[in-house]
Parts: sequence; structure tokens; C-alpha cells
Amino acid sequence: MRITEVTGTELFGGTAQRPLQLIRVTVRNDGPRPTAPALLRAEGAGVTTPVPLRMEVIEPGGERTAELGVHIAAPAAPGSPRPVTVIAEAGDDRAEQAAEVRVADTGWTMWMVSHFHYDPVWWDTQGEFTQTRLLLP
Repeated sequence: MRITEVTGTELFGGTAQRPLQLIRVTVRNDGPRPTAPALLRAEGAGVTTPVPLRMEVIEPGGERTAELGVHIAAPAAPGSPRPVTVIAEAGDDRAEQAAEVRVADTGWTMWMVSHFHYDPVWWDTQGEFTQTRLLLP
């Protein structure tokens, strides 16, 4: 078992009172047998994993990607780098990968508006054929 990729994201999990920045971790099984379920966690200066993430069994030659929620302690200016070590443990098997994660900015909310669409190309080419066009002399 080895960690092939660690990527910081701009995404958050957790609660509004305690947001956890998500780190995307990819684990590959290079061994001859399936891995046991693995526990993922990240450690570093001002970085902790409140609840380790359980990753399911990975078949030989397979890989799995998961998003791990980490708490980044203040002061943490958005965009500043934080060194982390991601650790995956499955029974006696252990893998570590050092990486650098950029601190994301909390407090943003994205709202999805159902069925909203504005297409300026359509309006420029087809707008004259709408009902308003039929009312013109």
C-alpha cells in the first residue's frame, strides 16, 4: 500500500462552527493481496484530523481516492501553505506521504438555483423569434 497523491481542495466539511478543510488522498495497493480497511489521517504544524477516515478494502493493483477532513488551527491566512504528512494504516501495513496544502478561505456558501439558465448566444441568434417578435408590426 502506498499513497500516490495528496491534493488540497477549496472544499469544506464538518459544521459551520468547526469547518474541516478537505484533502483529497489517493491510495494504491501494489501488494499481492487485498488490503485491510485503512484509516487515513493527516498531521502537521497546526493541522489535525479530528476523526480519521476509514477507507474500504483495495484490491491488488487498484486504487481509491477519498476526501479527508482536517482542522487547520489559527492563525491560518487563506492561501498560506501548510506542510502535512498523510498516514494510511491498514493492519501492519503503513504508508506516509509528505505534502503541502494551501489554506482555503472559509465562510463562502454556494447556492444552486434549479433550472436557471441564460444563454447569450441563443438570445442573439434566436431572440427575435420569441413571442414579443410576433407582436411587432
